[in-house]
Amino acid sequence: MVVACDTAVAFVAGLVIFPALFAFGIAPDSGPTLLFVTMPVLFEQMPGGLLFGGAFLFLLLLAGLTSVIAVLEVMGAIAHDSLGLSRRRGVGIVATLWLLMSIPVILSQGPWSHIQIFGRDLFGALDFVVGSFLVPIGGLILALYVATSWGWSAFRDETNLGSGPVKVNSAWKPFVQFIIPTAVALVLLGGLAFP
Repeated sequence: MVVACDTAVAFVAGLVIFPALFAFGIAPDSGPTLLFVTMPVLFEQMPGGLLFGGAFLFLLLLAGLTSVIAVLEVMGAIAHDSLGLSRRRGVGIVATLWLLMSIPVILSQGPWSHIQIFGRDLFGALDFVVGSFLVPIGGLILALYVATSWGWSAFRDETNLGSGPVKVNSAWKPFVQFIIPTAVALVLLGGLAFP
C-alpha cells in the first residue's frame, strides 16, 4: 500500500506540475532547482499562488521532517545498539552532527555560493552524489543481499508478517531475485554517466 500510494502521488504530482509549468512557459528543471526556483516562479504567476505556494512548501517541509525523523530513528538505534548509548543520547549526538554538517550546505546557497565542486555549489554537488551514487549503491547492496544472502523464503516470510489479506507470493520471486537488482544496477550505471 505504501509503495502504491507513494507512486500514485508522485504520478499525480507530475500530471499537475509539468502541464502547469508548460502553460506558463517555464522550463521544467529537475532536483533542487525545480523545487526552490521553478516552483516559486510558477506560484508567483498563478492566481492564488501565494496560498498554493505556501501550502506546497509547508507540505514539502512536513515530508522532509518525517523523512528525517525516520532516518534519525534508524541512526539513533544503531548508536544505541552498536555503541551502547541511551536512545536519547544517541539521537542527540546524531542530530547534533547532522546540524553541524548541514551548515556548509546551507551557506552554499548564500555566502559560500562561489565554492564549486564539479561546476556545482555544495548543495547541488551533494544532491548529485547522493541521488546518483549513494542511494543507488545502498539500494543495490540491499537488493543483492535480499536476493542472495537472505533469500527468497526469509524475505517472503518477513514481508508477510502482519500484512493482512494481501500476501507476497511466488509471483514476486523473479522480481526480488533478478529484476529489482538489475533495475537498481542500471540506475547506478546511469548515474555513472555524469550528465
